[in-house]
Amino acid sequence: MCVFAYYHSLFCLVAVYLIGGVLYMRLVQKAKGLNQIPNYSFWKDFGALQAVSLFTYLFIYLFICIYFLGMVLIVKNF
Repeated sequence: MCVFAYYHSLFCLVAVYLIGGVLYMRLVQKAKGLNQIPNYSFWKDFGALQAVSLFTYLFIYLFICIYFLGMVLIVKNF
């Protein structure tokens, strides 16, 4: 499968999600402004969630590296 076809399909799915969601929120829920975006609260917090998970992985990675570095230094001293 062509890479461009994959991205084209993904783009179409996102466009249908956004357009359909905005139409639903505006016409059925009578939402105005940014509240028309489907799952607005999730997307608003999405960046913060990504940042927290990135820092958590970095912290765990650094902890593991320091732990194994300490183990290597202990073994070298024997």
